[in-house]
Amino acid sequence: GDVEQALQRDAELLAASPWRDDQVLALSRTAALRHERGAAGDSERAHEAWRRLVEEYPAFAESHAALELLQADGVEVPLLVRAVNLIHQQRWAEARFELLNLLGTTDVLAEQVAGEFYIADIHQAQGDADSAALGYAAVIGRDPTDPLAAEAAMRLAELAELNGDAAAPAEQWQFVFQEQPQHARAAEAARRWAQAAYRAAALTGDWGTAAQRFGTAAAAAADGEWDVAVQQEFLLWAALLLAEAGSEALAEERARAALALSPSSYFGLRAAVLLGVDSPSALDLTAVEWLQRLTGQSPPSSERAESLTASLAADPRWRAAYDLRLGGFDDAADRAFASWVDGLGEAWTLHAAAEFLSQQGEAGAAAQAAQRLLAHFGLDWQEAPAALLRLAYPQPYPDVMALHAGAEGIDPLLLWALVRRESFYDADARGAAGEVGLTQVIPLTGSDIAAALGIAYEHDDLARPALSLQFGAWYLARQLEGFGGEPILALAAYNAGPGNAARWEAEAVLSGPDAFLAALDFASTRAYAQYVVEAYAAYRAAYPAADVAADLGE
Repeated sequence: GDVEQALQRDAELLAASPWRDDQVLALSRTAALRHERGAAGDSERAHEAWRRLVEEYPAFAESHAALELLQADGVEVPLLVRAVNLIHQQRWAEARFELLNLLGTTDVLAEQVAGEFYIADIHQAQGDADSAALGYAAVIGRDPTDPLAAEAAMRLAELAELNGDAAAPAEQWQFVFQEQPQHARAAEAARRWAQAAYRAAALTGDWGTAAQRFGTAAAAAADGEWDVAVQQEFLLWAALLLAEAGSEALAEERARAALALSPSSYFGLRAAVLLGVDSPSALDLTAVEWLQRLTGQSPPSSERAESLTASLAADPRWRAAYDLRLGGFDDAADRAFASWVDGLGEAWTLHAAAEFLSQQGEAGAAAQAAQRLLAHFGLDWQEAPAALLRLAYPQPYPDVMALHAGAEGIDPLLLWALVRRESFYDADARGAAGEVGLTQVIPLTGSDIAAALGIAYEHDDLARPALSLQFGAWYLARQLEGFGGEPILALAAYNAGPGNAARWEAEAVLSGPDAFLAALDFASTRAYAQYVVEAYAAYRAAYPAADVAADLGE
């Protein structure tokens, strides 16, 4: 019954949460509480919350309810807002009526553009592709600088693809990224524009034109200040296709440009392979020397260091997290450790916490603390000393890993990189599809592995690190055998199954892991493989004396 506290908590949720579901919940409850209370000013503030719902979250059911409540209270809602809300409710006739009213009454260009766009959207939703195409073309004609014109061009490209028109989509994609480089879909448009020429080159052999398109896309990425990874991707593909076209000097130039942008990212690592240069290594410094240079502070004395460690051990937040771990509440313990680490802001303290957590056997929390330390300075892993990298990329259960990776003849560092992505070193991690353990084996795959190994097991047994690592090592080794020892293909097979990986390999325009990755139609698997490849490079930098496999791609 404490309305004020409830309102305060909802305000905190709205401010803190990045998830739209939470934001909608907070706004909806805030409006309901204020409207029910009906005190001075409360009704107006309830209306403000409902307005935000209908204007910013039209796809949610709470927005639809808010529209009805606003109208019931006699609050005027703009025609366009009402129409968009009705579209999300699939009330096509009512929405179209509102939009036609808007077009007949407004002289505001942006509203005219929006009216045309959403009428075309309704036509497309109802299956009238020809009318939709005419409407989207009208949007672009009214104001090509409006963000909805870029979205209209993307829709036109999709409709043209469905009609089998190979030329029109390229024209629309080029319009989007060249005329509106800041648009949310500009990078997607540039990628699709360049990839269209790449696919065509498989038939024509015109790799030079495809390479030129990727070069143009890379320049647009730089001018549009898109994510560095996008620019790297385009530069790498320009290099790959220039090499295919026989322009070795230009290919090297593009690859070096990709490498320079971020040597430790996936596309930087692939550029290094193309150039035949070593992957990045760790800095030749101790962690203390590194911190001293970055902070400009002298390292703590031995007495001060001991005192800092003692204060960490005495921190009630650490004790609470550790007690949860001892009690078997692993998920709660992981959240408590993460919350504790997030509250440690000072660089020397973060380093001390990473070392302390590592000593306590909390590999995941130690890695989080080390990563926060890197983020504190805005640095990538190749800008850190090996001692810090070993905290950020740990090797718990080293003897068990050595046993099973050695038995299967695979690089233990590759399997550790996989473990990092699968479970982040949490031996009791569980997934939505029944995955259990460090290597997140699903029940069906677990049964197949157990049969192949001649082991009787219950699926929950995979919470034991020894068994999970044994199963993961066996399964990864089979994927490496099945895909020519290429880690990227094997990782995709581990994540999405060997059947899908074989399909992508067959559909790739060129041979090799880069064309294979481009053929993936599972975005999650592409991200998975890229993440593990990056982590694998970090592991090799952190443990340079280990007996590691050949450079990625060789």
